[in-house]
Amino acid sequence: MGSPPIVQETRLVPSKDFVKIYANHAHFGMSTVWDMRVSLGEVSQVENNEIVVDQRAIVTMPLAVAKILAMGIVANLVQYEKQTGKTVEIPPGVSFSQPKANLPHDHDEK
Repeated sequence: MGSPPIVQETRLVPSKDFVKIYANHAHFGMSTVWDMRVSLGEVSQVENNEIVVDQRAIVTMPLAVAKILAMGIVANLVQYEKQTGKTVEIPPGVSFSQPKANLPHDHDEK
């Protein structure tokens, strides 16, 4: 059995149920040992120590696709900063919270 062909170009074609959304908030989590879930939303309110996020979509993808997505995001940010000379700053008080993975432990898989 041979190797799969190397894809040189990608043609994006919107499906009938294609949706375009705006998101200024992302929450990451593991849905299974094979998949990652990204919840996208829009911050609608900030109350005391809490932000209220209106969820817009949840995208579940295989871990390899999540890694490619992360690489693409980093590459695009680096290119933007290089071309514009501006550093994308994270606003004060905004932090990345480590996702809590609910993955099975080795002893649970037996």
